[in-house]
Amino acid sequence: KPEPKKIYRRFPELALYPTHKTARDTYSPPLGADLSNVSKNRRNHRALASWTHMIMPIEVNQDFMFDMSENRARMYHYAARVLNHQHRQHVFSLHFSLSSARIIRWDRYGAVVSSVFSLKLHSHILYDFIHRMARLTPEQQGFDTTAQPAPKLDVARLLRYTTSNEHLKRYHEDMLSNLKEWPLYKVRFLFLC
Repeated sequence: KPEPKKIYRRFPELALYPTHKTARDTYSPPLGADLSNVSKNRRNHRALASWTHMIMPIEVNQDFMFDMSENRARMYHYAARVLNHQHRQHVFSLHFSLSSARIIRWDRYGAVVSSVFSLKLHSHILYDFIHRMARLTPEQQGFDTTAQPAPKLDVARLLRYTTSNEHLKRYHEDMLSNLKEWPLYKVRFLFLC
């Protein structure tokens, strides 16, 4: 009898996000969203998944360990989405399973995975990681600091751009079709002499 097809969640259960307005606009539920199933004291913490601004995906499983291939695949998927949507060198993630956890550092070549540690016996490891993560510079958190959001003047100039070349027109339309999920960046090149 064939095994039933697994259904993977598209987004992590938890995530860390920045609190600046541009990021809040992408992950805040729209006005009028039905939050009746969320307790009143938790509504301010409700967020949509935004790969564009996610700092760290966090997976929480009640019955699976990271070592199971479907959990590794899910965590890989989350890290890959963050790396594809942002100018990042690496991204950290957390995986909780029952009363244990792992810390993972992902880059475009693979992952470095910590040993599993007990949250009951060694919770200081998690506290120390969160404490240090909060104090890292953006570059240390994995952000490519040579890429910054494009200035509004440059974006306005691009929005006004016209061409008669059909290939450039299509590219221009595609590039501007979803600026909320795929914002424009200006990249600074460093020349070493």
